[in-house]
Amino acid sequence: MFLHTAQCETVITADQALRGGKAIDLKKTVDTAVQMSPTVKRVFVMQRTGASVPMGDKDIPLHEVGTAVFEFTELCSYLTKVI
Repeated sequence: MFLHTAQCETVITADQALRGGKAIDLKKTVDTAVQMSPTVKRVFVMQRTGASVPMGDKDIPLHEVGTAVFEFTELCSYLTKVI
């Protein structure tokens, strides 16, 4: 619901995350949120664990996009630590 409220157009996620040795299906959770968020136009999906996840029309595999996006995500990561 947060995606809809924020009127997000772009989402960046991963296939899964690991927490306490357990895999958490991030992409599945994001897919549910995107279905309720008509403003989302694209979802960048990073391969974290390499799990097979369904890819839809809005999904863009991050590893296929190129170095510029990775540099951007590194910048975003840095900024969230500083701000």
